[in-house]
Amino acid sequence: MEPKGFSKRKGSSLATLATTEIKTNINTQRSLEPVEENALRMRHGIGAPLQALLPKACGDNEEVADELLLIEMQLFRAARLQLSPKLAQPPQPSFAQRSPQKSKIISALRAKK
Repeated sequence: MEPKGFSKRKGSSLATLATTEIKTNINTQRSLEPVEENALRMRHGIGAPLQALLPKACGDNEEVADELLLIEMQLFRAARLQLSPKLAQPPQPSFAQRSPQKSKIISALRAKK
């Protein structure tokens, strides 16, 4: 799938031009098999688009899809807890116990009214 006049020299501008052409063609046209597209991307150093969806490993099997989803959710949760240990602790109740100092200040403010 090399264009006409393609030079295999690494430093040539023709190789850069061909890589650019291949990159635009791969990203716009979907006529290649996934294996062929992957081989071209690896050969020419072209990364996949950030919005590209990964192929499903389960195919049409619903049971396997559910199990993979469950595993994925558990891994995401474990990673999130590992990155932020504060999330691992249960939330503290919103009400706070009054300390003696706080009670004294509140009663003094009420007396001023």
